[in-house]
Amino acid sequence: MLLFPPPFHRTPRRRIARGAAAPVPPPVGPVLVLASFMVDEVGVGVLTLGFDVPVEVSGIVPEEIEVVDGPGGLAYVGSGPVTVLSPSSLTVAMAASEETGGPEVLLNASALTGIVAAIGGGAWAGTGGAVELPIPAPPPPAVVIAATASGYGCTLQFDRPIALLGSMPDDAVLFDGVAAIGVANYAPDLLGFETANFLAPGATWQIYAQPDWISTPIDWPQEGVFGSELLTTKNTKGTKGTKGTKKKAMQKAKKRR
Repeated sequence: MLLFPPPFHRTPRRRIARGAAAPVPPPVGPVLVLASFMVDEVGVGVLTLGFDVPVEVSGIVPEEIEVVDGPGGLAYVGSGPVTVLSPSSLTVAMAASEETGGPEVLLNASALTGIVAAIGGGAWAGTGGAVELPIPAPPPPAVVIAATASGYGCTLQFDRPIALLGSMPDDAVLFDGVAAIGVANYAPDLLGFETANFLAPGATWQIYAQPDWISTPIDWPQEGVFGSELLTTKNTKGTKGTKGTKKKAMQKAKKRR
């Protein structure tokens, strides 16, 4: 007796429906993180640009970049040449185009400058209108927050670290109308002065101009009166608190202002 196996039926495979492929996002362009402008000794404007990623500038169109130098009284347009300073920074020579005015220096760059990311090729979007230079904006100048006097010496404490240039103090800073004869950093934010005149609580200090011997920008004019408390400041050499605390001295100095 012959037995025949049942016929084999192939079950068709179901096709899995696939959705549409996700769109590929456009390449990201570089972001401007640094910009400054100056005029050299022959009157050519020099614009420095810095980006957050390396950039390619072989296709740059300098004419799409403009600077309005209000304080200098002239507007400038990019003319070239372009100098690459690093993979992410460059300078663009700018030619004076017309007279202008105003208190600010403004940068205006279109989206057609031809500056692109070195990786991915994303184009710089430009400034989207006029932006003030420099970028980033400099911090406000330093101000005195406390002052103490003790005989032939005194201290001025600022709201940030102060960098000295090493030269002797001039008459930009006066104590009871007399310039100091020596200065040193007692702490990053604290300057100690040696004076030829005796200073006691009630004596005055004045800052009339930016001192040539300080590289940190200082707000001026400033003036005040020395109090009776000596500051207690960490890492301060030769100034030990004997009356009150640093906090009290700072509060009194602020009230005087």
